[in-house]
Amino acid sequence: MSEPTGDRTGIKAVLFDFDGVLTTRSSGSETVCASLSGICGIPYERLFGEYCKYRNDLLIGKIGYETVLPLLNRSLGCEISPGLLCEAFADAPVDEKTVALAARMKRRGLAIGLITDNPKARIDAVAGSRGWDGFFDVMAVSSEIGGRKDGREIFVAALEKLGLGAADCVFIDDNENNVAVAAAMGFEAVYFDSANRDHAALQRLLERLAVRRGRKFPGD
Repeated sequence: MSEPTGDRTGIKAVLFDFDGVLTTRSSGSETVCASLSGICGIPYERLFGEYCKYRNDLLIGKIGYETVLPLLNRSLGCEISPGLLCEAFADAPVDEKTVALAARMKRRGLAIGLITDNPKARIDAVAGSRGWDGFFDVMAVSSEIGGRKDGREIFVAALEKLGLGAADCVFIDDNENNVAVAAAMGFEAVYFDSANRDHAALQRLLERLAVRRGRKFPGD
């Protein structure tokens, strides 16, 4: 668990990456393909290789699954229906401990948000299956924004929706490059080791940040 970048006071919002932080698997593409492989009986390596041809364009919203799915079916010689794809989307290995920590922060008066490099269709499927309607105060998804976390645009969009400045927010990600981009913008940027998954250390860190503004954030 990295220490926060900068020496500012207080936080008003905590913004989470999805894959690797709110889930236990760092790659959304690998997660979707592993699930589809199991559902449809298509060898994972073959499916993943075809899927990756379209992955980058899907992540920035340049194309959608209504275009990609027929292409996959043609190249793989199979019939993946939109319903099966939605089932694979929803089959995300959510980390209940991280979600519980987010919920606890929300109860304590902090805004919580999601900033993720993902197709919106996948995030909507997960949110629907988990009953997350209204759970996040902001959801910034790369395919909607047209930019990923290697640039500023997706972070700016999240801040504008919250009406906050970067210095008011913690951003948590398991990718050090994404953390560096957020830190350069003024976020309290925290690297979360997705292999170690030290939730206790993450909570202690958030408590320290909250206390600097006099806000108490004890565990439940």
